[in-house]
Amino acid sequence: MREGVNPFKLKNTIVPPASITLCALVCIPELVGYFAGSLPALKLSLASIRAHTDQPFDLVVFDNGSCREVVDWLRAELDAGRIDTLILSGRNIGKPNAQRQMLRFAPGEVIVYTDSDVYFRPGWLQAELDIVRAFPNVGEVGGQPVRAVTHFYTDKTRAWATTSGVKLETGHLIPDQYSQDYARSFGLDYAEVSKLWAAIHDHRMTADGVSAYMGVAHQQFIISRAAILALPHERFDNAIVKGDDQLNQTLDEAGFLQLSTADPFVYHIGNAISEEWLRDEYTRLVGETAPPTRRPRRKRCVIGCGVVIARAVCSSSYGAGHSICIISMEAKDGGKSKTAKRLSCPSLLRFDFRLFALLPFTHENRYPCPKRVTRPAWTYAGGGGAGAARFHLLSRPDSTLG
Repeated sequence: MREGVNPFKLKNTIVPPASITLCALVCIPELVGYFAGSLPALKLSLASIRAHTDQPFDLVVFDNGSCREVVDWLRAELDAGRIDTLILSGRNIGKPNAQRQMLRFAPGEVIVYTDSDVYFRPGWLQAELDIVRAFPNVGEVGGQPVRAVTHFYTDKTRAWATTSGVKLETGHLIPDQYSQDYARSFGLDYAEVSKLWAAIHDHRMTADGVSAYMGVAHQQFIISRAAILALPHERFDNAIVKGDDQLNQTLDEAGFLQLSTADPFVYHIGNAISEEWLRDEYTRLVGETAPPTRRPRRKRCVIGCGVVIARAVCSSSYGAGHSICIISMEAKDGGKSKTAKRLSCPSLLRFDFRLFALLPFTHENRYPCPKRVTRPAWTYAGGGGAGAARFHLLSRPDSTLG
């Protein structure tokens, strides 16, 4: 039975949650291979939030199955008062599942989402809030203008812009330097992706003196409460890509505007703090010397007679979260082309093309764009007669898909 009175019943006041909730999603399963630099990137991300956010906010961190060292560091940050709420998942449930849980949990009137490898520049939140207040029915506002997402599930945004009477400009409006910085931060070859982006026109609209570009990238955004409620309750079986795409698609079909700031207020750190200015910021904000960067070792792939086997080397070079994808194939086997699907190593891809040669792969481009690939990461060309085939393989970390 109960004995006495719960002391909290005697308290008249408490400190309620802040009106702004900033949600950060973390998944660092190990500190070797691909993830070797992910903890320093997380430290820099959270430090930049604290240093460059002027408005009061609560920081909610969802750890999605990280290793013990990362969890211990997050617990220490919670104990020190630098994290307001820490949610721990015993296993990786995938980005979209964790993201939806966190967004629905967030108590604030303004809800911000970020990946754990995003650097925030001074004034970032005010710039995004200005867009929320200047435009009606805003679903998402991102802090990075990106030409590649201009037409990514933005039909309703474009329709509104052409009929609302706001100032609308179309053309190559995003400065080249912004696009170069964006491409570099994701390890893309700007000379290659710019050829694809050349056919895309930016759409910039202005209302009440506030300008915004059409489209939102996935790594960071403000999302409205109404937009969160519009998301269907779904359990995703895909680690990243499907949920990211569905988020934009759902908001577009529901009629929400999806916009980004006119200038880049966030920057994708990635899994290594390699840019000198970021290393300087790490020292200034984190108070430690930035860890040295290292080039990952080359992957090993083998071709077997009658079977194609593609394997990523796990812990020793990239970690278990790496994927091998065959992104396109040209095969002459009874006049039929065949396609492959993505899967995470250490699983194997096997396709029977009756190959008669054992030839090596050649390395062409380590880190192409995930959805708009201009050149494959690994290419195999060989075989003769009915077994002639050309395989294009893309190898990239699961944590950056999308």
